[in-house]
Amino acid sequence: MNAKVNTHEMLMRDSSGAFPGMEFLNSLTTPEGNEQWISISKKSLADALTAHPQRKIYINLEPCQMEFDSVWQFLEEIHEQYGSQVAIEITERRETIHSLDYLDEEILRLKRMGFELAIDDVCAGSNSYAFIVRQLSAIQRIKLSLLV
Repeated sequence: MNAKVNTHEMLMRDSSGAFPGMEFLNSLTTPEGNEQWISISKKSLADALTAHPQRKIYINLEPCQMEFDSVWQFLEEIHEQYGSQVAIEITERRETIHSLDYLDEEILRLKRMGFELAIDDVCAGSNSYAFIVRQLSAIQRIKLSLLV
């Protein structure tokens, strides 16, 4: 057997290699926090993809980020630049409970833009089984959470 890695996930980490925590997540609800996320993401994607045309990277997108025009502009730019090399993984927000249709328009917009979509942490937070069933026609990948 020959194993080959064909996709990667871009994860945000601080200088010690740990997840930056709630401060980082809270910053994504602000224009300034998203500008910082966009800047870091642009550099990371360029470093990871420019010399590797066969590589695919999933970037994590919090539902709250889809409220910012700057994020949509960034997504258009990276899809134009990298095409299918970049895919979107929609994360969960445990502290918010939504109706099943709360991301319908956003998911369709991402799909129309040409992104491959994944839903992260199914059955954790707001990414319920019912939500996934509703989105099956738009998503290509489902990631399950194994809880303790």
